[in-house]
Amino acid sequence: MAGEGLSLAPDAKPLEPGEYAKNAPAFITVPFQQRGEHKYVFSVISARPRVWRADEIELVREVANRLFPRLDRARAEEALRESEERHRLIVEEALDYAILTTDANGIMTGWSPGAESVFGWSAAEAAGRPVDITFTPEDRQRLAAVARFREFNKGSMLFSEGDGSDS
Repeated sequence: MAGEGLSLAPDAKPLEPGEYAKNAPAFITVPFQQRGEHKYVFSVISARPRVWRADEIELVREVANRLFPRLDRARAEEALRESEERHRLIVEEALDYAILTTDANGIMTGWSPGAESVFGWSAAEAAGRPVDITFTPEDRQRLAAVARFREFNKGSMLFSEGDGSDS
């Protein structure tokens, strides 16, 4: 069967030539290192003694050099999926906290079950609405004061000297 005996060992280390010779009469191995650390080993083993031709050796190198970046990408994609799943579970399980997302214009684009619990609106009811509907009157007053302060001080800067005086 094609591919029979094929295995990918994520923690494999290159074997010394003598170790291969114990079990395989002929082999080609291509180690892959990154930042001085062994990451992968790609080996082709023949059950019968043989001399490898230069084109066979080059083919194994080419396959290994194409395979190694794909293995890295597959591992990175799996790590990303796992990370996204952890974050999804955190957001879904945090029922006492409102977690929401907005676009650059302050329009709500995401609404957690916790936000539903805190505010009483479903995700469908919140989607597309401005985030400021979640603010209390006190929040709105503070935000207005901050906006006025920023507008008033636009373009001006206050520098503090090391002696505590302002300039």
